[in-house]
Amino acid sequence: MTPEVNEGPLDHINSSNANKKEILLQLLERKAFDEKSAIEETELKISNYDMYALNELVVEGRIHSDIRETVAHYYLDEYYKPVKSYRKEVVMGLSIPILIFLVTIILAGMIAIIVMFFR
Repeated sequence: MTPEVNEGPLDHINSSNANKKEILLQLLERKAFDEKSAIEETELKISNYDMYALNELVVEGRIHSDIRETVAHYYLDEYYKPVKSYRKEVVMGLSIPILIFLVTIILAGMIAIIVMFFR
């Protein structure tokens, strides 16, 4: 009679940060930032040992879980959502008024030159 031995190694009891980082990167790549863009549990490429890391992330509040139609969906916390850069919108918004201003100055200069030429 031999005692039963666990098949899984003991270091998987405490999941490593690498497993957590891998899960977070998968969610970042898929841009799962809210309930609408949440990823199903089956779509995540995780092993059985990584499920422990996933549960730890949910408990820590880094990932939120939502159960729809008996399928768990996961998405990232607001903390991981990238900050929107308004620089492009500001530049695009200002480019039209600046363009109109420059065109009017150029037209006024051309009209002034034409008026001076015919005097």
